[in-house]
Amino acid sequence: MNPTEAQHKYSRKNSTVTPQMLEDSFNEETRRLKINNNWQTFPLSLAVVPEHRNGWAMTAIIDVDEGGQEAVKHVLACCKKHNLWAFAQLGQSNKHNGGHVYIPSIDPLPTGLLQELAKCIKHETETKGEAYPCNADLRLPLQIHLQAPDGPTRFPLVLQDGETINAADPWKALVTLKGKWTPNSTEAITETINQLADHRSLPASPPSTTPLHK
Repeated sequence: MNPTEAQHKYSRKNSTVTPQMLEDSFNEETRRLKINNNWQTFPLSLAVVPEHRNGWAMTAIIDVDEGGQEAVKHVLACCKKHNLWAFAQLGQSNKHNGGHVYIPSIDPLPTGLLQELAKCIKHETETKGEAYPCNADLRLPLQIHLQAPDGPTRFPLVLQDGETINAADPWKALVTLKGKWTPNSTEAITETINQLADHRSLPASPPSTTPLHK
């Protein structure tokens, strides 16, 4: 992720995010970026296109652009209503105020299926934002937001029971999140889509619900 002063929000590299890169981002390693012909130093903040090139993904994501923490909690409550486990990371910039809501799956699933789930939840909650996975960049959980109003910020996580996890120490926050981790079954995901399909005038059975394998 790039700071506000950069020409683009994200810098793309045709490479895989490695465990070492994630570790470096948690340990507040920095990188150099040339802005207006001047080299500047910024915290390392990782983003990915959250889908595999072969057409599968592990998480449906709703990017909430407006409404702040209350809008994020509304999406989390909707997931809970449909027996889906989800968590969120809050976020704010000069353009947006909300966060990212993640609905993980147990198995790799077709990108289109998980995007359909995100679209259904987004429609049900009347959320202003985007539905992922899609061919667009998104900051990974527990990463520093470089475009926050008060400067680089590692925003907290929010769980469905209302618990807030301070992310200032990402290692500690990760341990807490792992203790709560309850990814969703394919059956729970497809059932939710079927329940919400009528509201969006969609076919009741999304195409290709067979889990994919890495």
